[in-house]
Amino acid sequence: MYPTHKTAQVVAVATIAGLALLCLFCAIIALGVPLSLAAAGLGVGMAVTANQVLSRQTGDRATAPVAASTTIYEATMVFRTATGYADDDTGSGANRFFGIANAYVDNSAGSAGDNNVELLTEGVYTLTGSGFTQADAGRDCYATDNFTITTVQSANAVPIGRVSEYISATQLRVKIDTGSNLEHLGCTLAVGAESANVVTVTCQLHNRFGGDHAKVGTVHAFISSDASGLTLSAAHDGGFAIATDGLAIELLANQYAVITTEADGDFAIAFTDTGAFTAYLIIVTPDGRLLASALMTHTA
Repeated sequence: MYPTHKTAQVVAVATIAGLALLCLFCAIIALGVPLSLAAAGLGVGMAVTANQVLSRQTGDRATAPVAASTTIYEATMVFRTATGYADDDTGSGANRFFGIANAYVDNSAGSAGDNNVELLTEGVYTLTGSGFTQADAGRDCYATDNFTITTVQSANAVPIGRVSEYISATQLRVKIDTGSNLEHLGCTLAVGAESANVVTVTCQLHNRFGGDHAKVGTVHAFISSDASGLTLSAAHDGGFAIATDGLAIELLANQYAVITTEADGDFAIAFTDTGAFTAYLIIVTPDGRLLASALMTHTA
């Protein structure tokens, strides 16, 4: 017996439904949605009662879009521009360390983001420079271009990690750290002796590894009657002013200021008082810690 017209319609509908389910299944696979979520009605954001499949990226690798008109060479250092693209140069020290290229990428004829580069972001690598000695072991390490390193900080150098081993005058093993881009997290404070009612306090900002921050930086500073920085001190009767380095923008007259350093990361403040007076200079670091100077002492 031949199928009736109604039966043919049922077969056609079933066929269409089957194709639709097949398309939906393919879309689920392409989007990476766990099948258990799909079976639950694509319940993304809902509690589940079955094992799940997660997309995982290893912690030592990352992918970044490449800047326009840029070629990234395998096993060279890569830097992040202010707009977030991978570049092959330090930008005269303005770019940040992104990692080491795991492959060659030619975006020389492309726009920003047309191609991506895979980056190695952790590990110890043998890198090249010149003039190294055993004394460089344990020092901060900086890139001056996409293949050259140094242990001497400068305004054009980008921090990339710390030297773990001296190999030769031209090679060091370096533990890279893309977090090296966090600068001036500390400082060294030096309090001078009083001279003509003036006590001068100098400050050198440091990067996170303790090396000098050889760039312009900004911190908050105030005077306190205790080294913990919990009490705001009375003001010096002669106030304070920048001595030789930096710029002070006072938020509370003679007590609290925003300090901008010179290009080499330091500043000096002169405090004047004609009577007997003591106080500490407290620096507020970018991560919120309080660093205190030695006691400033004025005699009557």
